[in-house]
Amino acid sequence: MARGRKSALRQLAKELRVEVGAASSDPFDVFALAELYGLDVVQMSQLDCAGAVQFFGEAGYQRFSGAQVPVSRFGSCIVVNDLHTIERQRSTLGHEVAHSICEHPHEARLVDSAGCRVADRVLEEEATFLSGELLLPTDAARMLAIKGVAAEVVATQYQISVEMARWRLNISGGHQIRRRRAQ
Repeated sequence: MARGRKSALRQLAKELRVEVGAASSDPFDVFALAELYGLDVVQMSQLDCAGAVQFFGEAGYQRFSGAQVPVSRFGSCIVVNDLHTIERQRSTLGHEVAHSICEHPHEARLVDSAGCRVADRVLEEEATFLSGELLLPTDAARMLAIKGVAAEVVATQYQISVEMARWRLNISGGHQIRRRRAQ
């Protein structure tokens, strides 16, 4: 990611949290953010495609979490795999909304001719970072890590997965501060 971009995304996340009315210690309502920005969210099970719902609910469970899908020249909707846990859905939606808010271009194709996922690594990193910052701000994660709060407790408090909580706690720098203070 370009120098200074994480700082800019942290600031953007703070502003978006204010827009939705969430303090840094509150869970963030990504569904409210999508609505605020006029982004339609469609649950995969609502699609008239029983084969896809069955495949992604069984053998392909881990293959599809969600995507922003163009529906017109100027519009799109976000499809979320509602067979995943609500925590995973919130993370997925946060990621897809982040693409919109960052004004990332989206392609009509989700995979190339060989069936491989089409993605721009830098844009994906930005969307992942902004989504993480929305769901668990760095400042809050740092304070929780310094206090030694377990990832499972953080996950419950912020309504995110334990994996997301661990990631955010780890990159916050709080664990290192806690270790230095203990020495």
